[in-house]
Amino acid sequence: MAASAAGCGFASQSVESAIEQLCARYHACDALLTDSGTSALILAIRSIVPAGGTVAYPGYSCIDITAAAVAARVRVRLYDLDPATLSPDLESLEQCLRRGVDAIVV
Repeated sequence: MAASAAGCGFASQSVESAIEQLCARYHACDALLTDSGTSALILAIRSIVPAGGTVAYPGYSCIDITAAAVAARVRVRLYDLDPATLSPDLESLEQCLRRGVDAIVV
C-alpha cells in the first residue's frame, strides 16, 4: 500500500496511517494527497485525457473545473443540464459524445 503527498514525496506517520485506513475502508491500493480539489481535478484529467484531448462538463458548474481543464491543457466541451433536475440533459450530452470527448465530468 503506497501513500504519498503530491509535490512532497513523503508523508508523516499520522498521514500515512490515515491514508492506509482510508485505503482499507474503500478497498483502494493507493492514495495521493493534493493541496486542493482543483489540483486533484488537474491530476485526474491529466491521467485520463491525452494532451490536447477533450473533456466535457456541464456549462453550469464550478469555475474550478474550468481552471483544472485549462491547467491540464485540454479542450473543453460544455453540455447542458436539465433545469428541473440539474441532471445532465441527455440530448446535450449525446451531442457532446457524437462530437468526440475523452472524458466527461458529471
